[in-house]
Amino acid sequence: MTNPTTSHLIPSPDGSAPHGVFLGAVLEHCSDLVIVIDRQVHLVYANATAEDALGRSRDSLIGTNVLDLVHPEDVGFAVESLGGTTATGPGRKVPIDIRVRHADGSWLRLELVATNLLDDPAVRGIVLGARDVSDRPEIEERRRTFEQRFEAAFDHAPVGRALLDENGRLLRVNSRFCELVERNHADLINLRLAELFPDRPELAIGDEGLAIPELHVESRLGRGDGSVAWLRITVAPIASDDGSIDEYNVFVDDVTELRVAEGDLRRADEEFRALIAQSSDIITVLEPDGSWRSSSAAGTRLL
Repeated sequence: MTNPTTSHLIPSPDGSAPHGVFLGAVLEHCSDLVIVIDRQVHLVYANATAEDALGRSRDSLIGTNVLDLVHPEDVGFAVESLGGTTATGPGRKVPIDIRVRHADGSWLRLELVATNLLDDPAVRGIVLGARDVSDRPEIEERRRTFEQRFEAAFDHAPVGRALLDENGRLLRVNSRFCELVERNHADLINLRLAELFPDRPELAIGDEGLAIPELHVESRLGRGDGSVAWLRITVAPIASDDGSIDEYNVFVDDVTELRVAEGDLRRADEEFRALIAQSSDIITVLEPDGSWRSSSAAGTRLL
């Protein structure tokens, strides 16, 4: 069943209208639903995708009041949207989400765009282009869940976490990062990472980005109480789909206790060596295989 106002949208059976055949083939194979309704919102054309999506034949769709296919809770919204489409004149309108009934009684969620061609003598109808977005709420929920988990992992990480822009400015920091550098959150945002650690100029990110793919450095930072902290800083680029670097991940860990332990061990070794050197006793250190590693001066002199 073909409405005269939209017959040019459907291929001519005799092939006498090459342009109509071409346009009709494009519409029939379009991945989106394409529906045309008249001023009384009766459906006058539906492409093959609309048939498949709605589970209804074209013949059963033609002549149907399109609002009869709309979910009862969405009818008011649909009427308002169609009214706005006709009132504002020709052209493409803002997309809306709406639920329509499938032949099996289930509901499809469609993202629908109306194009007012009522004054176009070749159409004299409103063209509705739609795509099935029934999975979108689930996808959006997954995205929100992922973002919430990321934010929780970021904010409550046991190490300092930060995000930098492509110029090395701080976009986001967690509470641990603030604690480690003894700065307020508001004071850190938009500050360059290199400004926090002036003893590490390699943290400055220029036009060419980092000099190496991933940077690992340690910085000595004075505390407000007069003590000194050692911080291990890791900066790693975050690549976008096209390979460009738009942001950087930063991890900061307090390694003060490790550095203090290393210093204590080094001092103990120096004291031990000094004791051996000054002792009047024979003190010898042997390897596990019995070979001599070192000996006190007295041992060397006496033996």
